[in-house]
Amino acid sequence: MGLDQRLLLDVYARRSGSYDRFVYAVTLGLHHRLRTSLVRKLALRPGTVVLDLACGTGLNFAALEQAVGPAGRIVGVDVSADMLNRAYQKILRAGWTNVRLIQADITTFRPVEPLDAVLCTFAIGLLPDPDLGARAFVDMTRPGGCVLVADTHRVEHWYGPLVNPMLRLGGRPWIPPSVEDRYWSAHPQTTLAAMTENFHSEEWLGGTVYVAWGRRPQGPAA
Repeated sequence: MGLDQRLLLDVYARRSGSYDRFVYAVTLGLHHRLRTSLVRKLALRPGTVVLDLACGTGLNFAALEQAVGPAGRIVGVDVSADMLNRAYQKILRAGWTNVRLIQADITTFRPVEPLDAVLCTFAIGLLPDPDLGARAFVDMTRPGGCVLVADTHRVEHWYGPLVNPMLRLGGRPWIPPSVEDRYWSAHPQTTLAAMTENFHSEEWLGGTVYVAWGRRPQGPAA
């Protein structure tokens, strides 16, 4: 285990109990609506199998479960046992029987079954190599399946010099200093664009968040 990962585990172990409140605050209470919008872009059908990488406390699960229905399945993977414990409590309270949790490093995790969709929200920038992560996500998905990544990043509009210092300050409790520069400058959506068909990319919340998604080609990935 590398130093960065040990630091991340420590951060999320100490702060897992406040993560949902943090998300609620920074999204101005709109996080349920935002997660539902993200999941809709996957165009999931009832009965499909979806992988939520770096699922954290399971904030995507409600929207995913509604999309795939009781006949579908959700697999949530995260390296942090503390975050997964929070996700497990959500599963118990909701009574979901089609959600499976796996504690694993998403940089080395490989599924044992074909997946209809893979998503990674607000975590890919923390990977040692976000571009390599995007390639792996596409490889995990069956041909024709959808891959979506979303994360915060440095604002590149004219008002960036005003907003970016506040972004870095707000992210500091969750992003170890050793990965800060990589996190804010990561552009894995460029890799995703090169490897998928029907690629789309959007900016949300004034350009502080990017959302990128596409479908794995029916032939070999690029």
